[in-house]
Amino acid sequence: MFTISELVPTRRFQKPIWEIIDDAGQLAGYVREHTIGSSRVVFYKAIGVHPVTGEHVTLESSADRDERIAKILDFRADPEKYRGVHWHPRVGA
Repeated sequence: MFTISELVPTRRFQKPIWEIIDDAGQLAGYVREHTIGSSRVVFYKAIGVHPVTGEHVTLESSADRDERIAKILDFRADPEKYRGVHWHPRVGA
């Protein structure tokens, strides 16, 4: 279980950002809406928050927002699965 809420924009033309909170009430990550170049296709970027270090990890983009949310929750459950692919921990982490 998780909750998703849209954050209040901090800039005038800011695209939507959603905050994902896991069932323990911890921040799991963010989903940011963006476009690539002059394309009108909307993409969603998943940014996971490492459950131990709190490091923000860009996972990947997709045109499916729900898929990005699932990716964040998967990262939260098992961040080691993403080591070396999307997550490159700092030395000593």
